[in-house]
Amino acid sequence: MAAIKYLALSSMIVLYSLMFLGGYISAAGLGLTCPEWPLCPDGIMPSEEYLIEWIHRLAAATTGALVVATMIAGFLHKGADAKIRVTSSLATVFVIVQITLGALVIDLKLHAVLVAIHLGIGILLFAMVLLTTLFAFRLQSPAKAVAHGRSGGGGGGGDYGTGGSGDSSSGVSRNGRGRRRNSGSGGAKMMQDAATADVAH
Repeated sequence: MAAIKYLALSSMIVLYSLMFLGGYISAAGLGLTCPEWPLCPDGIMPSEEYLIEWIHRLAAATTGALVVATMIAGFLHKGADAKIRVTSSLATVFVIVQITLGALVIDLKLHAVLVAIHLGIGILLFAMVLLTTLFAFRLQSPAKAVAHGRSGGGGGGGDYGTGGSGDSSSGVSRNGRGRRRNSGSGGAKMMQDAATADVAH
């Protein structure tokens, strides 16, 4: 369960950083700084000229890996809610679409329609990752769930037992009052019999 929480939270943090970098690159007009995809002309280790775009692509790859790992963890964890599986699956679909669109945007030289779709899918992706994170942190471990159930059941049993004791006490009290009434009636009858015997003498 902890794996789902940390994976979902890590996905959200890295994705937010990716969106921040994307916004900066777009505003600064650096979208075509690195004209090749997936690597820049310098290869794996970029020069200073391609550093920002290289960091952006590295963040995108990391986000994709974390989102897919979150989905896998959600399906492997038996206690995971169905909502987590749905949102993480949608996030995986959106992240694959985003990576594909990112490649097309570079290949088509920042086509306006593709850039707009890229932004829209990014918002949907963030929404799904955010929901997955929220659902993951609402998960309750099986041990805590069992303990909570037992404490709830114990409380009910205690009330029932108390009620039973109260009924028993009431019953004893009523029996005691009945015995006292019977004793009082017997004493009065004996006094009446004694008085009748004196008169007869």
